[in-house]
Amino acid sequence: MTNFTFTDEVQHVKEGQLSDNDTWIVEIPSEIATDEILFCVLAWKLAFPDYFGMNWDALDECMKDFGWITQKKIVLVHKKLPMYLKRETLKVYISVLNDSVEDWKNYQEDIESHARFPPHDLIVIFPQSEKEAIESLLKEYKADYESRIGS
Repeated sequence: MTNFTFTDEVQHVKEGQLSDNDTWIVEIPSEIATDEILFCVLAWKLAFPDYFGMNWDALDECMKDFGWITQKKIVLVHKKLPMYLKRETLKVYISVLNDSVEDWKNYQEDIESHARFPPHDLIVIFPQSEKEAIESLLKEYKADYESRIGS
């Protein structure tokens, strides 16, 4: 199970299109070819702080902070999976996104114990046609992780 939103309407969502002043919408291009380009795109579009380290740990940290973003709702729109990324890179990317959405949901449920960051709703959207591939990537990532830690 994923924490993503899958819809056939994803093609109609436009970057910067706001229904109110409390939503930040960014489109992640499908032409990304390397993790370095992915980090640059995310850092630019989500206005990551200068301390962003351009690596997976730093991405995970920034995706679970967003203290510099004043809008409550942050929407990442993928009209297609980044098609040129290696499968291993896609697995990590999808896992970081999935964990981040879950953490923000849990944060909302347990808001009183968090004073460090303002609350945000992180929504990650993919086309319905990508659901099976994304679920497969998450399943593979989990199996890889469990084999590494010996579970």
